Amino acid sequence: MFGKRGLDFHDKIHARAETSVEENHETKSVGEQDSFEQETGNSQCLVGWLNALCQDVMHRVAAEGSTHLRRVALTVRFADCETHSRGHTQPSPA
Repeated sequence: MFGKRGLDFHDKIHARAETSVEENHETKSVGEQDSFEQETGNSQCLVGWLNALCQDVMHRVAAEGSTHLRRVALTVRFADCETHSRGHTQPSPA
């Protein structure tokens, strides 16, 4: 269920791990997602939608005061569940 981390989680839950579960931690990722009611091939519509999602994420990042984010990733899933992902990591925080 939890993949490679499952055994680690199990040990921590049962106090058998050398490290403890952290209640407070630095945010490592911020994301946003949305769905269209119908598929669209209108690139202007898609760019506008993507820009709005990016603005939402940037406002959340700014509100948290985060200055260490370096990676941007985009995942697109089509109606037939075909999924494509692309990402880019900056060498240092922007």
